[in-house]
Amino acid sequence: MKKKAAVFLILAAFLAALLMTGCQETEQAVQHTNSFTLNSDNSIVHKMVDALPEGETAESMQAYIEDSLAYYRQDTGRDGITLDECTVTGSSISITMTYASPGDFEAFNGVLCFSGTVKQAYEEGYSFQKIFTDTSGNTLSGSDVSSAYWVDKILIVNQPMSIEVPGQIMAASDLAQITGASTCTVTSENNEELPEVFRTVNSSAAIIIYQ
Repeated sequence: MKKKAAVFLILAAFLAALLMTGCQETEQAVQHTNSFTLNSDNSIVHKMVDALPEGETAESMQAYIEDSLAYYRQDTGRDGITLDECTVTGSSISITMTYASPGDFEAFNGVLCFSGTVKQAYEEGYSFQKIFTDTSGNTLSGSDVSSAYWVDKILIVNQPMSIEVPGQIMAASDLAQITGASTCTVTSENNEELPEVFRTVNSSAAIIIYQ
């Protein structure tokens, strides 16, 4: 058990490094990717491409991930995560994982991730004290959002990633730059420390509203 827990912590630290640092340069050019796709069934496909840690191989990284998933299933009783890809090309490693729900993504990675309707987010206790921008460039307040988009879908995340949602984005908070009809890029002012309570929309969280 202790060995599995240690492996889980090693992988968690590695994934957190990819999530938070993203585009650090290495001696050889690496095409960095951190993409998060929310599907219509609420499942998530998360792909990360970054520099392969020194001394690691595709086999060792796959072993870390598989052991951590085994520990996760045993520790939580949940079986909603699969490893789709773990490949190494040159100095780059590519990891793709599918999560059955935002709850699985949140629990495994230790980051905030909520998906539902705006109404459900309010009922869950999320705060909307942010400035939003709609697709026309108009500025909206939290009260504007609740009145205009009450029954629309919402995604809340607190990690810098490229996001794709299963619908048309209508508005996004200040840390989410809308880049297409269903895509945006989430940035963060400070992700040095994760919030102690994940279900808190703080300054590092982005809110995306879509139909």
